[in-house]
Amino acid sequence: MTSVEKAKTRRPRWATASQAAGIALAAPFGAGAVSLWWKLAHLPSMAGHLARAQILGAALFSFGVALGLIGATFTLTAVAAHRRVLCMALTLFGLSHVIFGLYVRHAIEATATNSEPPVLPLLIPVALWAYSVVLAFRAPKLAAAQKAKAAEQEIREEQPQLLSRP
Repeated sequence: MTSVEKAKTRRPRWATASQAAGIALAAPFGAGAVSLWWKLAHLPSMAGHLARAQILGAALFSFGVALGLIGATFTLTAVAAHRRVLCMALTLFGLSHVIFGLYVRHAIEATATNSEPPVLPLLIPVALWAYSVVLAFRAPKLAAAQKAKAAEQEIREEQPQLLSRP
């Protein structure tokens, strides 16, 4: 790898600082999600559906916010296009958890009041999850295409130029 290529792929200092700030900002949400999952796992069997709904909805919401913050930070600071696509997939996956957490809580509260929860809002997190999976599988193909393009460009640069006749 030449020094020019290393300079192109090297991450600037502001990007590293931004990534550290994003992780620090997402850490309380991640810790909150872990503690809520722990609380949900150790909830007494006598706890009602509403208590479970509140904890489950809050845990999904907190986990989604943590994933979304980390994904958005890394998307904005990524140098390579395939890394941006992969981090965007993480951001959308986090958003799907946020929306699913809100839906779960609403659906369980609706069943507790003997009403039927709507199914249409459930399609939004499912579509976001599916699109994030598509993006995650597209990222390696994009990386391979970029690597092939860089190799092709390097080959062209190494070929000697034809001299013109006087």
